[in-house]
Amino acid sequence: MWKSLSEKYFCSTGCPPRRDKHPISRWELAARVNLCLNHIERLLQENVSVLPEDIEKLNSLVQEFAPELKPLGTSLDNWESRLEQLKQSNK
Repeated sequence: MWKSLSEKYFCSTGCPPRRDKHPISRWELAARVNLCLNHIERLLQENVSVLPEDIEKLNSLVQEFAPELKPLGTSLDNWESRLEQLKQSNK
């Protein structure tokens, strides 16, 4: 799910390329979800259209990785209201 968002919205810009064949850790994936969250929020603030189903995918990822996102400094306190704003601004 993250990979499709990353490829579609170029969320992984700035992530170091993975050269080994080891699976990505939850923490690495959470860091990439965080990048995607910030990037998609910026796109929407710039009035760039994001598909509603992609916003739902992002929401699912944020919910799944909430414990890992909090230590990264991602504020999830008002995520539900931000999600609603994203949906409204994307109409």
